[in-house]
Amino acid sequence: MDLSVPVTDDVKLHFRHRPGTASLPFLLVHGMASSARLWDEVADHLAAADHAVYAVDLRGHGDSDTPESGYDIPTAVADLVAASAALGLDRVVVAGHSWGGNISVRLTAEHPELVAALALVDGGWLEPAKAFPSWDAFVGALRRRPWRAPPCRA
Repeated sequence: MDLSVPVTDDVKLHFRHRPGTASLPFLLVHGMASSARLWDEVADHLAAADHAVYAVDLRGHGDSDTPESGYDIPTAVADLVAASAALGLDRVVVAGHSWGGNISVRLTAEHPELVAALALVDGGWLEPAKAFPSWDAFVGALRRRPWRAPPCRA
């Protein structure tokens, strides 16, 4: 089920939700240039074990709003805190991938009362807001970069 959750007066985040009744719900946070869809298989397994799952599209990703600002880690954390309150979540297992892992670490450090457990997948530290003047400049740099897989070594 798709949910649209207001986190500020002018920003709504999209969530892919799977209901469940197990004691701890999961909050799944994707990485840069990704979306909640990254977690679809994981969410299916968690839901099969009767866990409620909330996979978020962060600002500017997937089906969430794309405001002019707010693409820094403190704002992403504030968005997740506001969304958790709006969804009635008070203790969650947070799983973050890549940049979403960075956000999840900060969420856990600043709001330990919200996070029951933390899982990190393929983390790294990146703060585009400090390196680029705007979201469009960051996305443009990603699109210009020639992404190639490293050569295989036998």
